Amino acid sequence: MPLRAYFIVLLSVSALVACSPDPVKLSAPPGQYQTTDLGARSEATQISVKISLTAFNNDTRWPPAAYVGFYEGPNRDKSIQLMLVHNNPADNYIVVGYRIIEEGKQTQIVSLENVPLDKPVDVSMSFSKGTVTLRVNQAQPIDVPTHLSVVTPYASVSSGMAEFEQRT
Repeated sequence: MPLRAYFIVLLSVSALVACSPDPVKLSAPPGQYQTTDLGARSEATQISVKISLTAFNNDTRWPPAAYVGFYEGPNRDKSIQLMLVHNNPADNYIVVGYRIIEEGKQTQIVSLENVPLDKPVDVSMSFSKGTVTLRVNQAQPIDVPTHLSVVTPYASVSSGMAEFEQRT
């Protein structure tokens, strides 16, 4: 490779790495949760993250879990969440699935797959015109109709620690 082309490639890669946001790290004590918005409120938006559950606290009725999704309104009482949940301390896997929350109540829950405890999960979710398209670990995309219209992307963790590495 000519020297000039090498420097152009090197600068391009450096700029890409420099523009990548730092991972979002969330932590919550047993039976509690922590949450953060990942973007602005919008009629159409997307999230692309690699999620790792990094610590578990099973001393509670709330299992350790990481969530990423979209909510509408002032709180998460109207939302869709992709979840990674460690249901049982004896399990050597995490359940990956999604749920829909309406008026603060879980109205739909779907398990998608189990993954090893130490394996990060790649997630992409997009929202447009009430439909969420989600994809986990390069599997076929799934379209989920919702009653949402204007949403905010967010991440959350309960009873443990998680890292959300945002992708561009």
